Amino acid sequence: MEAKTFVVCLLALYFVCLVSAKGGRREGHKKLRPSRSIYRRPGQFRLSSSSQKTSFTEEEKSKLLNLHNAYRSMVIPQAANMRELIWDKDLEEFAKDHVQNCTGAHSHRSMVKRWKPNEPNSWKEWSYMGEVLYYRYSHWYSIEEAMWMWWSEGKDYDITTNTCVKGKECGHYLVMTTAANSRVGCSINVCQKFSVSKYPTPATFMACVYDAPYFHTDRPYKVGDVCSECTRQKQGYHFQYCRHQLCIGPEQRFRKVGFSGNTSVTGI
Repeated sequence: MEAKTFVVCLLALYFVCLVSAKGGRREGHKKLRPSRSIYRRPGQFRLSSSSQKTSFTEEEKSKLLNLHNAYRSMVIPQAANMRELIWDKDLEEFAKDHVQNCTGAHSHRSMVKRWKPNEPNSWKEWSYMGEVLYYRYSHWYSIEEAMWMWWSEGKDYDITTNTCVKGKECGHYLVMTTAANSRVGCSINVCQKFSVSKYPTPATFMACVYDAPYFHTDRPYKVGDVCSECTRQKQGYHFQYCRHQLCIGPEQRFRKVGFSGNTSVTGI
């Protein structure tokens, strides 16, 4: 009897250990592969008329900026070097010029940044900038819909292998979550006809452009403890602090301006 009891105990112990080990593997896998729920559609999007619209209002620019930073702070696996974005008027102007050309395609993604207009030698050229586009048939648009459509591509991307599910699109998500980005500018226009794109017209055409170069062969950010590379040694003076999962500079920190940390704006 004692021998049988001992065997049963060993089997029970083995079963408990096996379940614990499997549970541990599943938990670790979840940390690397985010739940698809963070990419779910947040209900119905409210559409606005884009008739005669050629730019965003200040309120809309603030919404675009907050949504960008909210989504960037939510990436899973967590980012060690994700920067907070600020609005850039030159990028906005670049995006505006592009959408008004009504090609319906990507721009050449190269521009000169006017850091100090009165000092020509202080100008800087940005090349291979990241860019995301949004189309909607007829005279309607939704900023929330555009942002979610770009973000939701993350469900098909695996940062561990740096691959996208075959037949799926992940490029917009990768541009949105490129850690090296620190500035963004967006614009909108209604095009009666596209000179390049085959998308049906009339259509609302929207573009957001970022300052950092984007290469599809690179991972968008470095996986690690949140903000672990938000240091002067790693990010430099302008991104040496951490706030709301994002690297920020002295101005945002001491003046307390920028992203409030409110991720509920995404509806997720």
